[in-house]
Amino acid sequence: MAELYSISEIFDKRVLRIPDFQRGFSWGERQLDDFWDDLEKVSQSKIHYTGLLTIERVKILANNIAKWNDTLFLVNADDNSKYVPYYIVDGQQRVTTAIILITSILDRLDSEATISGLTKKSVAQKYIKVENTNGKTFIFGYEKDDPSYEFLKANVYKENAANTLNEPETLYTKNLDFAKKYFDGKVKDFNPHQLETLFSKLTHNIKFNLYEVDEDLDVYVMFETMNNRGKPLSKLELLKNRLIYLSTILDNSEEEINSLRNQINESWKTVYTFLGKNKEKPLDDDDFLKNHTYMYFGYMDKTADLFSEYLLDDYFTTKNVLDRVVRLATIENYVISVQKSVQKWFEINFPFHTVSTLDNNLKEWIDKINRLKYAPFEPNIMAALLSNPPADAMLKLLKAMDRYVFLVFKIFQSRQHMGKNLFYAKAKGVYETGDIWELKRLIETRTDSDTKEYDINLFQNYLSEIFQNVKEKKGYYAWNGIHYFLYEYELSLQGNEEQKITYDTFVKRNSIEHIFPQTAVDECWQTAFDTYSNEQRVKLKNSLGNLLLLSVPKNAHLQNKCFDYKKRHPTTNNPNEFKGYFNGSHSEIEVNAYPNWTAKEILERGVKMLNFMERRWEMRIGNFDQKKKILFVEFLQIGEHELNLA
Repeated sequence: MAELYSISEIFDKRVLRIPDFQRGFSWGERQLDDFWDDLEKVSQSKIHYTGLLTIERVKILANNIAKWNDTLFLVNADDNSKYVPYYIVDGQQRVTTAIILITSILDRLDSEATISGLTKKSVAQKYIKVENTNGKTFIFGYEKDDPSYEFLKANVYKENAANTLNEPETLYTKNLDFAKKYFDGKVKDFNPHQLETLFSKLTHNIKFNLYEVDEDLDVYVMFETMNNRGKPLSKLELLKNRLIYLSTILDNSEEEINSLRNQINESWKTVYTFLGKNKEKPLDDDDFLKNHTYMYFGYMDKTADLFSEYLLDDYFTTKNVLDRVVRLATIENYVISVQKSVQKWFEINFPFHTVSTLDNNLKEWIDKINRLKYAPFEPNIMAALLSNPPADAMLKLLKAMDRYVFLVFKIFQSRQHMGKNLFYAKAKGVYETGDIWELKRLIETRTDSDTKEYDINLFQNYLSEIFQNVKEKKGYYAWNGIHYFLYEYELSLQGNEEQKITYDTFVKRNSIEHIFPQTAVDECWQTAFDTYSNEQRVKLKNSLGNLLLLSVPKNAHLQNKCFDYKKRHPTTNNPNEFKGYFNGSHSEIEVNAYPNWTAKEILERGVKMLNFMERRWEMRIGNFDQKKKILFVEFLQIGEHELNLA
């Protein structure tokens, strides 16, 4: 094996920077756990090989001197104190992690403390920052103007960085922040001896195979082909590197090429700002890239499942640049599109986020479509929003989309891939022309067709299978559209009143109650339903009108209580405090108005809900008898005139 180098040796008279074609810090908790476990297991008397560290020596010339200005006092110093500038081509995740841990150790030391025979100040000068009368620079970091660099200086190195307040947070800065807090937590209770042992193992026992790239090797190509230990590069990260590489082989002027490179960096900075803007739910790199590819290049055999191969192997290639298929303007237009699109992608995924610029009605309807989870509409919505249509036109398109997904997949029970290729392929046309009316018309022709694929009897047959399931017989309770429908019904009752429960909470808790309980053993239920057979009772229990969206789920014991008790009962801890349907969800409040709960009420509420379904999705279920049939209570001898359906 080639000679191994410790962290201490790697940081001997070197200034290390992560170049702009590299991704930022991408390690999460799993990778940090592995790194920490390695440190705990290694003995101070042995070494632990942690992998390859590839570096490239930098020649500071007129075209890159601005990036290295703050290091010149070290790089141009006399022989005894001269530092050599390097880019880290591969292995930066581990080096970054090691430096973050060193800062956490230093933060635990008093100003006059020593560790491994070194003062706190000398450790900081070796690994963090050199400052003297000639200048100040950081030993390890990112290239100038990278948001990660400003974040690293301010939040990891604890340096007052004036630019930090104006720098966007990205997925990478989020990971840096997590790693710093992770290691701060690990060492917060360490005594001086434990800190010394940890520092010694980190800087001397963890070793790399250090490889310096030859001048004639292309680091961009090398970066793409390396097998990265730890967390693999995303396709979006690889694409940035590829575009920067292609910019270096264009035959344009140096000024134009530098401008393009800056545009690529700015675009990707924007991308990672928006992908990580919601810290609780960061967006996936490649999901965005896939949808942008469908929108920008079109959905075809080459892009359908292998979108990244199309981008990296077929389109953005050296051959296409040399053949002048891909030119500077080609790359520039593409990266500008990526930059503009990511904000719309963020707004689609988080319409109610504070940075969303969407009209309130659009936020509401995009949120509805997100609940239905039909992927082929996503690039179409992104393309439509980029065309900046009038809000009322966009709203009509979204309503058509909502209606399509509900009818085709929840009512007509079509196969999940129905319309997939058709609608994915439409996104490019919407993007290029801005014509959303054609897309809306296409959607409507698919929902309003008279073919056998769009027949209400398909819903009847589907429900019949669920009701007849020998083991479960769950009926509407097992309907794949039950959560979406009950929540939309809840919203219709809510109107302008206070929201009682979010959709995500409702689905997570699965808080749907059978008003007439599944296990109805109490006398009140026996009396109310004693004239019906067991099979008829099962149908009544699982009919639509008997299912109720709860604001707070109840335990199994309370679910089986009598109707009056469910409506209002004292809390466990305070007999003078009451809860129940009367102060629950808007759906519960509606049910609370019924004095009794019998088969008649189940039918009445079920018909009301089907009437709502007809209005909400502009569909035709049929007359009263047909509705009784689709509710699976056609055995009830109750006429429409006996019900209050107002």
